[in-house]
Amino acid sequence: MTETTKKEALARRLCASFRNCTEEDVDHDVANCGDDFMNIWRRLAAVALEEQDREVKKIDERFQRVRKALSHLLAEKTGYYFICGEGGTHDEMGLPEVILVCPTYGLDGACAYRKDGEYTAPGW
Repeated sequence: MTETTKKEALARRLCASFRNCTEEDVDHDVANCGDDFMNIWRRLAAVALEEQDREVKKIDERFQRVRKALSHLLAEKTGYYFICGEGGTHDEMGLPEVILVCPTYGLDGACAYRKDGEYTAPGW
């Protein structure tokens, strides 16, 4: 096996087992390939950290959406505004002409928001 083939095989093995790699594996591979291996290792570690960062951001975005929804659903405990009523006619999608929004739980008043146009969606 040539030196280049050996390094490519090592890189493939490392890619396949990156998450399950032990310190002994790293020590063994460094001894066999030296600086080339360390460069590969650093690049793969950077890629893995970027992937983890993207996953954490996705999870955080989902959490924030759920948190916001729950905050509005549990307005009596959180103090967030909530839709407290509707009025007028409904369009073909079931959306009312007017919605009433209470600024916080326990207030007697509400703000009326009137629909100013038909439902539209972006044309992806």
